[in-house]
Amino acid sequence: MSIDWDGYEVYDPGVTGPLNMLPRAEARQAFTRLMPAKPARIDMLRRLLEADGVELGASDAVIQDLNDWFYANVQADPASCCRIGTRSSTTSRCSSATS
Repeated sequence: MSIDWDGYEVYDPGVTGPLNMLPRAEARQAFTRLMPAKPARIDMLRRLLEADGVELGASDAVIQDLNDWFYANVQADPASCCRIGTRSSTTSRCSSATS
């Protein structure tokens, strides 16, 4: 199965690691940047999933469907330990967005 990732924009948190590994002030700044972007990120994920026939919701069954979709279509980006790529291509579309 092929997913159309072209409309999906990778979020750049402005940091190069997990928030829990950053100095507190840097993690707080990243969190503060993320919160205003959260509604748009959820909408983008919803559109990506809907294009592939997957619903975004909170029920156990819907979360399981999301989990199954994720494992079938997403893999770690080999260029960065903190980003993800697609299983449908050998080159990650996310690698150019890493810092």
